[in-house]
Amino acid sequence: MIREIETLKEQNRSVLADRAQVIKKLSKVQEANEKLATALRKAEDDLALKENLAIQCESLEQQLEDMQGQLHLSNMAVDLASQEVHSIAKAIHYPDCWDEAAYPTLLSAISEVGCNVDNCEMRVSTKEQLSIAEGKQTLSTSTNPAVRQG
Repeated sequence: MIREIETLKEQNRSVLADRAQVIKKLSKVQEANEKLATALRKAEDDLALKENLAIQCESLEQQLEDMQGQLHLSNMAVDLASQEVHSIAKAIHYPDCWDEAAYPTLLSAISEVGCNVDNCEMRVSTKEQLSIAEGKQTLSTSTNPAVRQG
């Protein structure tokens, strides 16, 4: 009977030793599972970040496309304005018939052209109309380079 008890004790020690090894292995498995869970959360965060970046990239691409369209429209407006400026210059024969020293820019030349006082929308007083008309006549006969003197 003592032998049987000794055998049972030995088997019990062996089972306890095996159990301790199983517990160590389970502990390592649990640590590995925790590392995997952490890696999975990081991967999910990275994926969410990538999806967010993709959305932002699409938004930026749309904004770039819109800005390119606006730039194209701006370029068309500049071209049209340039054509209009050229047409105005051509209509008043600038700079061909103008003294460029006295009128270095198209704007300075246009400022001499003025409006028809009789039809002026500004509705200036009669006294101012006479003053403007006299001033224009004086300019047109003395200093206006658009009027060629023979």
